[in-house]
Amino acid sequence: MKPYVIAMTGASGALYGVRLVQVMAEMGFSIELIVSEPAKLVIREELQIPVRGLSREDSLIEVFGPAVKGRVKSHSPKDFTAAVASGSYPTANWSWSPVRHRFPRSIWKTC
Repeated sequence: MKPYVIAMTGASGALYGVRLVQVMAEMGFSIELIVSEPAKLVIREELQIPVRGLSREDSLIEVFGPAVKGRVKSHSPKDFTAAVASGSYPTANWSWSPVRHRFPRSIWKTC
């Protein structure tokens, strides 16, 4: 199954991005995640969740919950060599939070 790509930019509304990752992981989707430094700050400020980095699975679980285990792969927004940075990378769909979402309505109904 092709992964979904979720990018969190740092605009206010971290709750939407965090909840989207949680719900999609709970539904069994594979996720490629990109979280900017400003987004990490907003998560800390708005949700009072400590973000120590998102490069390790235990850090992802701390922020997004246990459902992300084995389902979420995190990428640095500075890594232009990451496969997801390519326009030809095959994805099921994408979203950047909290601005734009292109996911099936069934996913949004569960958020």
